[in-house]
Amino acid sequence: MILDQHQCLDCAIKIYSTVNFKFLDRLYGHTKAVTALSFSDSGKYLISSSYDGYVIFWDIFRKKEVKRISIGSAALDLSVLKENAISVLTEEGKIISININSEPEIISSKSYNHSIITTIGNYTITGGGAFSHNRCRFCDLKIYDRQKNILIFQGFNKRITALKTTPDGRLLSVSDEGGNIFIFDFAKVIGQ
Repeated sequence: MILDQHQCLDCAIKIYSTVNFKFLDRLYGHTKAVTALSFSDSGKYLISSSYDGYVIFWDIFRKKEVKRISIGSAALDLSVLKENAISVLTEEGKIISININSEPEIISSKSYNHSIITTIGNYTITGGGAFSHNRCRFCDLKIYDRQKNILIFQGFNKRITALKTTPDGRLLSVSDEGGNIFIFDFAKVIGQ
């Protein structure tokens, strides 16, 4: 069987033992490939995003879906903000803030061709880029202030392949497609 780009055989999230790596169970809920998984801060929820346009909060211990939230387009990546809240980056370049107890809110619609997202405090950071006609287009790093709903930094001019932050939010690491890793003092990047 040949699958289209975003299809999957059973679209299940598979759970394995951390002790002996034996298969334990499956979580069924998505109809297309899962794009990202993350645990909430306390580990109460496993959160999944998918090309099917849904984000699902799972109770991993009871192996059941707690909340399914439609975001209207394919989700590429997600980042946990706090226990019940995440930021999601969509295929259309939208950054959507989701709280398990309220409706999704669009933070920005301007992260075109970005595919990764992370958060530090009140800031959402996206990166990515795409090649077209032998040039890298939209290859940059963007930082948004979620409280003010504005773009506060755009730059870097490289296709970004990974974004990570330290738990205390002081450092931001960025890797590009050339395998280079850059580590930034986040307060200096945003001018604080």
